[in-house]
Amino acid sequence: MDVNVFKDLALNAPLDSANAVIDAAAATSSAVEPTLASLGLASSFPGGIVQAGLEALHIGLDVPWWGAIVIGM
Repeated sequence: MDVNVFKDLALNAPLDSANAVIDAAAATSSAVEPTLASLGLASSFPGGIVQAGLEALHIGLDVPWWGAIVIGM
């Protein structure tokens, strides 16, 4: 057998595995996150109203959670 075949396999196998992990992570991170109401949060009590407002900022303005918290302060 050609030595270059083994060399190519040895060099490309870790990259293929790493690319598969990156692709899987990208697929799961693009999944839709559940709403707070579907998780039993964001009730009609004062704390829940604040949660619903933060969620509205997070989803409506497409900012990360920490950005919604900073805007809501």
